[in-house]
Amino acid sequence: LMLSLRLAAFTALTALLTSCGGTGPTPVPTIDIASVVDTPSSSDTESLFDVKMVLDPAMTDSTLLDGFTDLSAIIDGNYYLASSRMMIFKPSGQCISSFDRQGNGPGEYGRYASFTANPATRGWIALSSTNDYGAFRYSASGQFEGCDTLAGLSFIHPLGSKWIAASNAFTKPDITFYYLDSNLEVTDSMPTQLRHLIFEVPGGRAAYSPGIYTSGSEAIIYWNDSIYSVTDPREGLKPLAAVDLGRYRTPDEMNRALEYERLKEFVDPNFLFNSKYYLAWFIREGRSCISFFDRSTGALVASLSSPEGSGTRGVPFSVDGQTVYLEPTSYSSGDTFYFIASEESMCDLKGSDDSNPAIFTVKIR
Repeated sequence: LMLSLRLAAFTALTALLTSCGGTGPTPVPTIDIASVVDTPSSSDTESLFDVKMVLDPAMTDSTLLDGFTDLSAIIDGNYYLASSRMMIFKPSGQCISSFDRQGNGPGEYGRYASFTANPATRGWIALSSTNDYGAFRYSASGQFEGCDTLAGLSFIHPLGSKWIAASNAFTKPDITFYYLDSNLEVTDSMPTQLRHLIFEVPGGRAAYSPGIYTSGSEAIIYWNDSIYSVTDPREGLKPLAAVDLGRYRTPDEMNRALEYERLKEFVDPNFLFNSKYYLAWFIREGRSCISFFDRSTGALVASLSSPEGSGTRGVPFSVDGQTVYLEPTSYSSGDTFYFIASEESMCDLKGSDDSNPAIFTVKIR
């Protein structure tokens, strides 16, 4: 369940749209997803990956992590973990700060808010689910510092010490990317010829829009069978890689908001990345699947999937001769991906009844 929830959050209702046009094709590497969908998992992960546990969060009443936990950032060496709470841990596992401001009152965010750490202030931003596009700012200790109304913006992500966001589907049909300073003031924008895809559903409408993925000062989107850079508005929408889904590509005309059963026939990957590799992540027949591709050539480096019957708790890696099930977080840095091990997997690894999810680094050797 934890993997499925986080994958749904990463997907951010992403869908395929019409092409963005342009003056002509630019030679870019091709990421061949179709060839790895049903490929057996790489068996010798120890020789392929350098995997290390870098954070084992302490267990206290105020640091109990729930099933939807993500690593938001590492700032000044400390780990910012977002669960139903916002928590900061030292590398030793000691908790520096832990707070929860759920509610409908002043300075409070809704139950389904999303969180991101703020590198500029070393605090937090909570994107409320109950107030219209409210971005609640908190100090590292949980003190409320104000609320910014970001009308018409969605999917805000850190971009270095600044921010990037996309236009909201229900306020602007054309997809535009907005660039904000550390105070969440819009400083620039990038219009595109892409359009949000909106479906009619019982009782209203559902929108599919591109998710934004960031690593340091670089931002990408996956859209229309392509990976684009949206890092610099002066460069515009810059193609980085083509994505080949073959027969697993979701048909454009399919109402993905309603045809749930048909969705199982297709693959809708998410693309995390670091300085050297793309990480493609998707669910296939109830199993989690992860593939690593070289960014410069598009070549497949490794393909992993959870075993039959193991569900979606993560893919198996070998760590010091033991198997641990890991799933990617939304954070990466340099040549390193950061993964999280579920409570269940950590209990198996440590031989204990109770354990918090731990953070692992994964590097390709």
